[in-house]
Amino acid sequence: MKGLMLFLTLVFSASLQAQEKEMFNISADINKDGIPDVVKVVNPRDPDKLQVRESDGYEYDFNQPVLSVYLGQADGTQKLWKRYDHCMPYSDDEFVFIDGLGVSVSDKGVITVEFGVFASAGSYSAPSYKYVFRYQNGDIYLIGEECSSLARNTGIQETTSINYLTHKKQTVLENAFDEKVPKKEKWTKIPVKPLRRLGSFQMGE
Repeated sequence: MKGLMLFLTLVFSASLQAQEKEMFNISADINKDGIPDVVKVVNPRDPDKLQVRESDGYEYDFNQPVLSVYLGQADGTQKLWKRYDHCMPYSDDEFVFIDGLGVSVSDKGVITVEFGVFASAGSYSAPSYKYVFRYQNGDIYLIGEECSSLARNTGIQETTSINYLTHKKQTVLENAFDEKVPKKEKWTKIPVKPLRRLGSFQMGE
């Protein structure tokens, strides 16, 4: 019985992987060993998390993207190092959408994830996020983040940028609709805390 359950689990997993839609596939040296690695993001396309709107056939996709890191091997292959199923932003509501998801890796192996959140009802706020990660000490850690929130009714925009390596936070308040309104900028120190690992939190929350 246990063997049968394991077999069915493997078959189900393989079926879901076959439906995955690749969103990003980036080659870069993440761990700085001189061998190219790969950062990949896929949409699982689980049918249970797809919903079609009856009025016009529009498809809502409530699947959470999955980010995986493959480390390059000396023989030229890539081996799956870590798979992050529960950290990428996604929509679980038909009135809230993830807008402009972007994933990039710099020449120095720094991983950046950027996206916006748009609510078609219930909120005037339109936030956008940027998370910056780096491989160090055997894992991938969050070293910086930025959140910018725009009030669509007033134009007031507040942007907060945090550098977890220098322990500094910058807050900028401005009006996106009126350039004549003076921009306000404030710098503060943040408490020194252990860096958070990629996968230990949900981006955008």
